[in-house]
Amino acid sequence: MHKLFLLFNRVPKALVVGFITVVILFVFSLFDGLGVHDSTKRRSLDALVKIFPYDKYYPDNAQSLVFVAIDDVSLEKLGQWPWPRQTIAKITENISKSGAAASGLDILFIEEDRYTPKKISSLLNIPEPRLLSAGAVNGDAELAQSLSQTSTAVAFALSGEASINPKTLFPNRFIVIGDVINGLLEVPNLIMPLPVFSVANGAGFVNTHQVDGFIRETPLIAAHKGDIFPALGLEMLRLAVGAKNYIVKPSDSGHQLMLKVGDAILNLNSAGSMLLHHGHTSRFSKISAHRLVNGIVLELEGKIAVVGVDALALGDRHSTPLEDSIPGALIHLQIIDQLLAGRFISTNNIFDRVIFLICAILSLISVLLVQRLSLVYAIGLLISSAAVLTAIALYVFLEYGFLFNFPLGLVLLFSGGLVTYLLKSLFEESLRKRMQKSFLQYVPADVVKRITQSSNLPTLGGELIDTTVLFLDLRGFTSLTERLKDDPVLMVKTISTIMDEVTIRLIESGATIDKYIGDAVMAFWNAPEKQENHQARALYAACLIEQDANIIREKMYALDDRLRGIHIDFGIGVASGGVTVGNMGSSFRFNYTVLGDAVNMAARLETMTKDKVTSILVAGVDGSREYEFNGRAIQLISMGAVEIRGKRQSIEIFEAQFSDKPLATPPFNTTH
Repeated sequence: MHKLFLLFNRVPKALVVGFITVVILFVFSLFDGLGVHDSTKRRSLDALVKIFPYDKYYPDNAQSLVFVAIDDVSLEKLGQWPWPRQTIAKITENISKSGAAASGLDILFIEEDRYTPKKISSLLNIPEPRLLSAGAVNGDAELAQSLSQTSTAVAFALSGEASINPKTLFPNRFIVIGDVINGLLEVPNLIMPLPVFSVANGAGFVNTHQVDGFIRETPLIAAHKGDIFPALGLEMLRLAVGAKNYIVKPSDSGHQLMLKVGDAILNLNSAGSMLLHHGHTSRFSKISAHRLVNGIVLELEGKIAVVGVDALALGDRHSTPLEDSIPGALIHLQIIDQLLAGRFISTNNIFDRVIFLICAILSLISVLLVQRLSLVYAIGLLISSAAVLTAIALYVFLEYGFLFNFPLGLVLLFSGGLVTYLLKSLFEESLRKRMQKSFLQYVPADVVKRITQSSNLPTLGGELIDTTVLFLDLRGFTSLTERLKDDPVLMVKTISTIMDEVTIRLIESGATIDKYIGDAVMAFWNAPEKQENHQARALYAACLIEQDANIIREKMYALDDRLRGIHIDFGIGVASGGVTVGNMGSSFRFNYTVLGDAVNMAARLETMTKDKVTSILVAGVDGSREYEFNGRAIQLISMGAVEIRGKRQSIEIFEAQFSDKPLATPPFNTTH
């Protein structure tokens, strides 16, 4: 269990979160508790309709469909709406006389005409017989007669509330084979026209489905008390092809319904609905209704016409994914257009889930690519996969009318890689800040800033460079620990104060602090940033610490009076030479450090300062040249050649101190 825990800790957190994100989204897409699946599928249909508007790919049938519009011009010529029923009767008769194959009235006639002799008699207190003898007519009766003599479908509505005109009956024209009704939209009530209009040769409901303000789907058949009723558009098509009945049965797969009207076989979903592939409604011809009051219109010959309101003041406006506001009557023409073209949009939830699984697998691969390899590989995989998925979605929709939920698939596809990349970036930024905060204790601030702005984070590895290494040891530490053995808090505070002062002077010279070892410190120069004068910098730091030893002691004494009896001093070894510098350690933990002969040399020189009774010993430098830094010259005094353990030949060593002689050259720039 402990090994498993250690293994888990070694797995990058961004990778774990990326995997979990993909798995959660995949499970969520399978069960769809919040309706996300349906919502994104609607958005998929919206996008495809905009990319492939119906009229661009299926233009053949629009010329046979006509909108007889109750528009502003008609209202101006015929008076305010509603018109007398005999006016509607005249329009219906003239549509038929014009040679139209069929027509539909997208108007609900649920109340008596307000212009009937009976209504006028009651309103004006004139006997009804007198009105009849004067030529008054019963508009409802005239419209009923027109409906009985023409191929016209009258409208009614499905209702979840109370029924209206329940005595109005239309024949059930459906021949049902198999179990059909149980899956259909079942409505408790109907809003029917007046009983006098039951003589019409056709009747259909005008309801559609509206979600998010858009009409994307519409029922073509619905059930009420065991009977099946058609939509107005479907009924207009039946009248146009001269069919007396419908035949409906489940498809062989059981996922759809097959509806036969005349010679045409239509595919509906199991609920009796069809998805609409909207086109621009400007493709339908429009005839102002007032023209049909005066006589026939030759443009109607052989066509299917729907009569409905078009004037904005009369309402009945609807939105589609393609158009913001169209008359409701045009939805019926869209339905007929698709039925004539055999354009049916189908879906399959099992196929959707297969797509989700493929996208989830690709997303998991992208998580690994982001974390283990490069973002470029992940982007390449995701973009190519998204392109293929989108191309398939476009092709199968256009060629076969198949709609699958590719937006949700794309979300799944990009989720893992995106989450992993964001978290990896956050973790890396956090690491940069921690590294910056840590490095500020060891490296000058401007150096840290440049390092942390680099795109390369520290990893195991190193390089060969020339460097100068400094080892410093605190003299008098034993006396200090003896004096403060009963006060560990003050002892730690004292050591910290001394090391703070030492570190300040090391940082001033551009040193990188390698490590603190109790009362000792190791530092080096020329890494991580190159410093051409690294030897001069190291000598300056050593001499500055030795020069300011009294200042450092006074800082220590200020902490507590008990410290005044303790004399502290420093032993410093400085060596220059080739080393390996980099991040060294293990994959669990590593340090930025240097390894090599110069490190060992500096450590041994620091130890040798006791024997040579001096504060600073230096090796690996050119004793014949002058070193200068920060406006100070450094003097090197040869101490002769000495044997150092691990070296086959004697090494010349030097004592270093500040020189008071004037500088031969301007001081070095102290910018690190």
